[in-house]
Amino acid sequence: MEYYELKPVYHDTSTIYVPVNNEKLTAKMRKILSSDEVHELIRSMPDEEEICISDNFERKNTYRDIINSGNPKDIIRVIKTLKRIKLEKETSGKRLCAADEHLLNDALKILHDEFALVLNIQPEQVDPFIIKELSEIK
Repeated sequence: MEYYELKPVYHDTSTIYVPVNNEKLTAKMRKILSSDEVHELIRSMPDEEEICISDNFERKNTYRDIINSGNPKDIIRVIKTLKRIKLEKETSGKRLCAADEHLLNDALKILHDEFALVLNIQPEQVDPFIIKELSEIK
């Protein structure tokens, strides 16, 4: 049987094998973004609508589905929403609930890892890069 052999760039101790003829799994695979696509996504961040869902169960499931989809634009919308909620809670002396914190961390990891690879920077340099890019737009 033929497999795609996938090795995460920033976690080189693991290998994922995906059977070539497994349409359900291969449908979840996508090409990484180009540098131009990353820059376009960054430029579009301020205009992206948040995905506000008040019901905790529905929010958790919807955000998890979005993160699992791998769609960078939708992942950005989730991050934008959760970061705003986190900031509001911190301002009032509260914390983001554990499920939302976990979802935010998962979404950030996916975005940071891909942007870092494409931009040839380290994942921890992604946020400063985005902030710099957005400041140059204004």
